[in-house]
Amino acid sequence: KRYILLLILCFALGFAHSQNDSIITYQCDFEDSNERDMWMRNAGPNGPKCANQWYFGKLGSNGGDYGLFVSKDGTSNNYEASGLTVVAYREFTFDEGLYELSFDWKASGSNIVDGLYVCWIPKSEGPLNSIYTSNLQSWVSRNALYFGRDSMRLYQRSWNTISDSIRSDGTPHYLAFIWNNGVASVSPPAACIDNILIMEYGRCDKPTGLKVNPKDNDMVLS
Repeated sequence: KRYILLLILCFALGFAHSQNDSIITYQCDFEDSNERDMWMRNAGPNGPKCANQWYFGKLGSNGGDYGLFVSKDGTSNNYEASGLTVVAYREFTFDEGLYELSFDWKASGSNIVDGLYVCWIPKSEGPLNSIYTSNLQSWVSRNALYFGRDSMRLYQRSWNTISDSIRSDGTPHYLAFIWNNGVASVSPPAACIDNILIMEYGRCDKPTGLKVNPKDNDMVLS
């Protein structure tokens, strides 16, 4: 429902601009196979050998048939207590400027080790390799987004939406999702990502005073 409402709002607010203006810069719900192919999962020589890996499928979806999720077997949201860091990322090149990034996510985990991290990182800082240790790599700490929180680690068991601003200098960058877990115990679900949206900052401001109410099988926005 959140994804549908987002599209409705962007269409309605964007209609006030010239029809030649492009409001949505990038939108991904992982339903398109060509777009899924653009994402590098379990990057690095050790990625395919890690006990937990990134997959595409229904288990990572917050609407639709596909989403991005971490699993020990590709058939559940569970993961193994095996120290590792696995990476999924896509390359982007935007015009210089400020952009807003938002996406749906959930990620549980055990104690203070397990969790999801999100990076907006210059391509020049690559490669973004998955590793056999729960120690965060230096490029994660340098480029992680905080989303207005005290910690760069994202941790919440239920689906929710988060957003933050990112800046482009006109050079290639990676949007990277990093799942990190230790060896103590497990507390599923592992990370799930869906409905990514990147747009020019200020081109489609969030509405204020918006009310959403269910009415039979419909949603009423006012």
